[in-house]
Amino acid sequence: NELSDNDIRSTIRSREEEDKPSGVAYRVLADRSNRRASACSIDPPRPGRKTYGERYAETSSISTSDIRAKIAEREAQGKECGVLYRIMSERE
Repeated sequence: NELSDNDIRSTIRSREEEDKPSGVAYRVLADRSNRRASACSIDPPRPGRKTYGERYAETSSISTSDIRAKIAEREAQGKECGVLYRIMSERE
């Protein structure tokens, strides 16, 4: 928990390159994302937006490689990836 988000992402990349599980690291990022979302009043969503459960259900059906691509895209845009991290933590 003392590592920065970027350090954790780096750890995930290196562990995945070595075919080692990285679920715990994804879980830490997911928990941090949930705390940021709560602190910024992002969840519950604004009217017309999907709930966490809806996003989770949709994301669960996506392939792991597609989730990794979505994480990279959202991180590059500076967006939260909590649901994506949570799914990856459960798959690893």
